Amino acid sequence: MSFLEIYNELLRDLLGNSYDEAANLEIWEDPVKGIYVTGVKEKECNNTEDIMELLVQGNYNRATEATDANQTSSRSHAILFVSIEHKDKDAGTEVEMRYSKLALIDLAGSERASMTNNRGIRL
Repeated sequence: MSFLEIYNELLRDLLGNSYDEAANLEIWEDPVKGIYVTGVKEKECNNTEDIMELLVQGNYNRATEATDANQTSSRSHAILFVSIEHKDKDAGTEVEMRYSKLALIDLAGSERASMTNNRGIRL
């Protein structure tokens, strides 16, 4: 699993150890790998609880700011990638692996500007 945010045109790893270490990542596209981000931390999860724990941790690290409509309005777009590997237990001598990748996207707070009193850079 990996968890990223796009904020002020910077790509940041929400599961990184420090802000400096997690900032300024680069996104690439490869015909074989698909879309990937260099330098992003991928955390191994063995169950739903592991994923939820990392989701909470990443959400805590997101850029947020209070508005008149919401005390913790997200100011960034976030992308949660969950990569799944499945190995067929009944396979003979050859092991068949299946790979899937799920991307969940949360767009930045989109409250009506007139309701939030957002001005300047916050808007």
